[in-house]
Amino acid sequence: MDSIYERDENKPHSIAICTPMEYHTRVLISQIVYWAKFNLNNLSRNGVAVEISMKDVGDEFIADENVRTKKIIDSIQTMSQYNPMEALKQSKSAPLEAVLLLIANDMYCGRVCFHDYGADNGKSSDAAIIIVESTDSYDFILRVLEDDSEKKLPIVFALRNKQVYANSDGAEKKLFEYFPNLKDKLKGREYLTVWYNPLGFDESGKERNVKDPSPFGIEEVFWKSVEFASSSRVKKDSASLERCQKIIELRNGRRQQSSIRRQLSLVRARKEYSGCAVRLYSSENLYALCKGTISNAKPADTQE
Repeated sequence: MDSIYERDENKPHSIAICTPMEYHTRVLISQIVYWAKFNLNNLSRNGVAVEISMKDVGDEFIADENVRTKKIIDSIQTMSQYNPMEALKQSKSAPLEAVLLLIANDMYCGRVCFHDYGADNGKSSDAAIIIVESTDSYDFILRVLEDDSEKKLPIVFALRNKQVYANSDGAEKKLFEYFPNLKDKLKGREYLTVWYNPLGFDESGKERNVKDPSPFGIEEVFWKSVEFASSSRVKKDSASLERCQKIIELRNGRRQQSSIRRQLSLVRARKEYSGCAVRLYSSENLYALCKGTISNAKPADTQE
């Protein structure tokens, strides 16, 4: 990630894409960004209008209309670098990471970063997407679960299919038909399974050509993983906020001022508290957007 995102308050919600082949990561990331760009003016979630862009930190809300227009154009140009057809042709130029800003009717909902699992084996992630291409994926899935045995990240299983389905009903059943022993290994972990096809289907239900992709299930993969990531961050930052508050209360007395070590602990706690508070605001907004409980936002069909 760019260094500007390393500041505590700017850290995006991190979603690791898990697959033994970088190719599949590049395809999925390109499809997500392309979907967001293609639907730039008519995206909504639970009836609330949503803007998804690649604006830089600090460009979230700009009053000057000319500057705002320029930033939108810059964002579209950046998003245009994510080309699903190039990724499907196994081009190495297709990015392995994408940071997206979400705004729901002028309410800041933070950023999400989709990235390759191999970057850090998901250690800094808030959620994971596991792409299941075939029954050969089992050993890789077990490795991911073992690497993540302590954090127990929530997981979206994107199950590759060759058939059009009305919704994701039956996807979990199919996953456990592939891997009968997986159910026991997922105990105590939040997960769900959705259908996914990187090419999509035409009107007759036939799988599309690589030159004309329209990914099936990408919207559901996006929103479910974002919901998991925001929920995960709310829990984590709420716990950190409470811990920092206790340190601040403990180290803030007069008797503590004579100890350099305790004052340094106080400074660190205040800094962490500030970063957590800002992140928590965006995470709570993002989670509410995903669940349909966000307040102070006009419905999408009433947008001016």
